[in-house]
Amino acid sequence: MSNNKNKKILLNITYQGTAYKGWQKQSDTNMTVQSQLELALKKRSGQTIKTLASGRTDAGVHARMQAVSFDYYGDRVIGLEDWVTGLNVFLPEDIKVRSAQYVGENFHPIAEVKQKSYRYFFKVGKKNNIFLRECVTLFPDDVEIDLIKKAMQLFKGKHDFKSFQTSNDPQKTTQREIFSITLKKVGKSGIYYLEIIGSGFLKHMVRNIMGALIAVARRKATQKDIRAALKSTQKIKIGSTAPPEGLFLWDILY
Repeated sequence: MSNNKNKKILLNITYQGTAYKGWQKQSDTNMTVQSQLELALKKRSGQTIKTLASGRTDAGVHARMQAVSFDYYGDRVIGLEDWVTGLNVFLPEDIKVRSAQYVGENFHPIAEVKQKSYRYFFKVGKKNNIFLRECVTLFPDDVEIDLIKKAMQLFKGKHDFKSFQTSNDPQKTTQREIFSITLKKVGKSGIYYLEIIGSGFLKHMVRNIMGALIAVARRKATQKDIRAALKSTQKIKIGSTAPPEGLFLWDILY
């Protein structure tokens, strides 16, 4: 395509969410990722452009890959590489556009997601590396990793995740499917990450799953409690919602 007038564009962006109050725009602050991106789009194109992401991330949560679409109707011809380099000029250092592509006019970045993956990075002990504290959560040293490995498979498959969503989640259905859930160690660093791949996620769902697993790993809850929560029609809270800093939106497949 020689130009992108009247085209829908999909951006792949990455960001460290520490400084921001989540993805979504808020009326009382510009310190959201969406606000910063839309400000950069206006500076690059000279127009007010609205964006739509594959999903929201909470305050302090990061994204290795976030998919964001927008419609551009401007007279100024801007090529795909120009969108990438131009936006990165105006974006802060902790938000960057990785790539841009054209998509069909009916493309919807939420409805067309086939699967998403999240990774939650954590360490067990009394001290965390000061250079990693904004992206790796430190859990108490009584966490038993083997108990996480045993309990995490309970979440695999189709379940009602009502007990693992936040109370103000507007989603109409709480049924979701987890395709895989794995725990891996990062070399000899003492850092682990829990990777969850699924069809979609409720607000705080990954952080609440992580919190429940930590409760089991500290012997403050059991696998029986998780089974009950996944089968109950009422919300059953297990453990605390895990902190946001360890969570990354890792990948999206369309």
